Amino acid sequence: MTRVDLHLHSRFSLRAEGWWIRRAGISHCYSDPLALYGALAQRGFDFFTLTDQHTIEGCLRLEGLPGVFNSEQVTALFPEDRVPVEVLVWGLTEAQHRDVLTLRSNVYELQSYLAQEELAHAVAHPFHHAQKGLQISHVERLVLLFSHFESLHGMRGDTVNAFASHFFTGLNPVHIDEMANRHGIAPANPRAWEKVFIGGSGARVGVFAGRAWTQSPASDGVAGFLSNVRKGLCEPAGKGGGPLTAAHSVLQNAAFELFQRRKGAGEDEQPRLPRVLSLFFDGKFTQKLSVGEKLKVACEFAVSGALGVFLRPSNAAFWRIVLGAPGKRAFLAQTRAALSTVEGCEEQAFLIVNQMVNWCCASFGREFIRRLASGDYLQALRDGACLVPVLSMLVPYFREHLREAPRLEWLREISMAVFQRNLAPVAVRRVAWFTDTLDDINGVSMTIRKLAVGAKAVGVDVVVICCRTGSDLAGVPMCNFQPVAEFDLPEYRGQRLSLPPVLQMVENVHREGFTEVVISTPGPVGLAGLLASRLLGLPAKGIYHTDFPRYVLALTEDSAMEGVAWKYMDWFFGGLDGMFVNSAPYRDEWIGRGIDPAKIQILPRGVDSLLFQPEKRDEQFWPQRGAAAGAFVLLYVGRVSREKDLDMLPELVGGLGGRNVVLAVVGDGPYRQELESILPQAIFTGVLQGKDLAGAYASADLFVFPSTTDTYGNVVAEALASGLPCVVSSAGGPAGMVKDGVTGCVTRARDQKDFVGKVLSLVDSPAKLNVMRQNLLSERVGQTWEEAAIRMFGV
Repeated sequence: MTRVDLHLHSRFSLRAEGWWIRRAGISHCYSDPLALYGALAQRGFDFFTLTDQHTIEGCLRLEGLPGVFNSEQVTALFPEDRVPVEVLVWGLTEAQHRDVLTLRSNVYELQSYLAQEELAHAVAHPFHHAQKGLQISHVERLVLLFSHFESLHGMRGDTVNAFASHFFTGLNPVHIDEMANRHGIAPANPRAWEKVFIGGSGARVGVFAGRAWTQSPASDGVAGFLSNVRKGLCEPAGKGGGPLTAAHSVLQNAAFELFQRRKGAGEDEQPRLPRVLSLFFDGKFTQKLSVGEKLKVACEFAVSGALGVFLRPSNAAFWRIVLGAPGKRAFLAQTRAALSTVEGCEEQAFLIVNQMVNWCCASFGREFIRRLASGDYLQALRDGACLVPVLSMLVPYFREHLREAPRLEWLREISMAVFQRNLAPVAVRRVAWFTDTLDDINGVSMTIRKLAVGAKAVGVDVVVICCRTGSDLAGVPMCNFQPVAEFDLPEYRGQRLSLPPVLQMVENVHREGFTEVVISTPGPVGLAGLLASRLLGLPAKGIYHTDFPRYVLALTEDSAMEGVAWKYMDWFFGGLDGMFVNSAPYRDEWIGRGIDPAKIQILPRGVDSLLFQPEKRDEQFWPQRGAAAGAFVLLYVGRVSREKDLDMLPELVGGLGGRNVVLAVVGDGPYRQELESILPQAIFTGVLQGKDLAGAYASADLFVFPSTTDTYGNVVAEALASGLPCVVSSAGGPAGMVKDGVTGCVTRARDQKDFVGKVLSLVDSPAKLNVMRQNLLSERVGQTWEEAAIRMFGV
């Protein structure tokens, strides 16, 4: 086969893609034509061409070398609305090049000219420029005008490349007739449904040249190869790329620009990167260097002046913190081990950059907190400013994820418009579920785990993305990232937040092909999920599990802090495509805060009816844990913390008089120690799970839950399923689960007298309590988690 890279750039490309890159003065490409020619010849390519933007100068510099022919990439415009489309033209003369530039303002005239001159040509990456105004009508007109399309681009991701192949392969005569009638354009080819596919690297740096190519039957010369391409006797080969490939190119070009400025290189004097950077960008950074090579690197580093930059006094704080950070050897060992698992220069560079940034952020984070704790605020800010150049290394990666991500919604619109179905590359559904809590003992974690497992059981491909040290929950579909750092929540002992490796999470969402995002918590991991959805153009829904503003008020006793929390909640959830809440009152509250009612759904919840059953009652369960014989057991289950309004329990116990009643508290939390000292006669079991928890519910006599901050209350659903009547507050989600006077009592929120009175009325009325138990036995409480998942995901 004859192999040619039909889409390749050199330093003669005139215009960089992206406003911020042009403003930074970074060129589209710094590769020298002669170096590219030699590299591809070494890799076994038969002929050589460059497709620089609107110029053939790079090809002319190689005039006379074997196998070289002139080509270029042209930005053609639809004259109706000036929407651009990229066209590759091969084998043209200088005169034809001038004609092409003259005609590019009208894509119809350009295509007619290319056909008349019998110039081989193709539409480049046809589905990549949705953000530039390309609509379904433009795509259909391209179908009618052109026969050749690039279906394998070495810088584009697999989804876009595969979509192009599926789209053009799926066309038939009926589609062509419909398009021709719709747009009033006669097809340029009598068999317009038969398309020809070509491939090219689209490389902007030499290391990616020849990553993808076009191959045809063996050709004697350039003319024979181009003739094969025109006749459709060719096919694409090689591999695609994606955000990491594109970002790697931007970083390398930025490095070239930096050294060109430092050395004052002219247009014809191209900069040469220092050896250490060349090793990094070429994916040879991990190779073992000889002593001589190490000496060369060190000398070049010193002579280039780079050493002086690193040793500037202004960088002293940076080196003091980084070099003084603990665990340097462990960090280096982890980096080496991680590098051994990835291949490709772009993957290795991405890993190294992330490891470096994460290490610096962790080191500076610890120093920042230490400075703040000691009151040295000014130095804390100064030290933090040292991170700016470190974090700037991530900018190209974020930018290229934004540019390179397939716009699934747009591709699906095209699929439905032409084929009335979603083509295979965009028909897959994968859900990335972000949460800051998964292995904690709380209702939010339990809900996420149960719904995720239930979703998997009914065929929804869902993966929970979290960030905790050592988190490993058997049976839960999850992807856990190691935290950059972890810290305790102020005012909330026992709860930790993790600082996630944000860019690695974004890259994982892109690489794994997730098509939608669910966000359970508005913490650091939730913010990473929000960023991923926005960069990658994915729909995102949030779940308002927890009444955070009221938690903040309860913990800080500061209404101003509650107001700040509400502003953050409004910003976070207001920017999502939809949200779930736990009950109708919370839905009404969010509608009152300005959220479109159509965007708000009640989160379906389930209960494990096989585990939580009245039949699990054991008359010895509580006596074995310290209850007096025949004692009436009041049960509370949940986190033992002040925001659960547990300060109401001591007065409840005080109002029991001489009754043979005992309070049992199942759970743990920051308020437990103080509550135990106030209620020494109560039973505190700590956290119970599984059969023990089921036995605790079924063996108790009445469930008491005074919390006004729970948006749902999983423990209330479990108690009801266990046949246990409940006394709950009128504020929050539990009030919607308990039928007042039928399956329990609903008391006025934070009304101590009403709460104690309702509890005692049931303690003193065994007959009434028994009727409530019978009511619970006669009605099914809740649904299974599988049923809840079906409703949540619309299966």
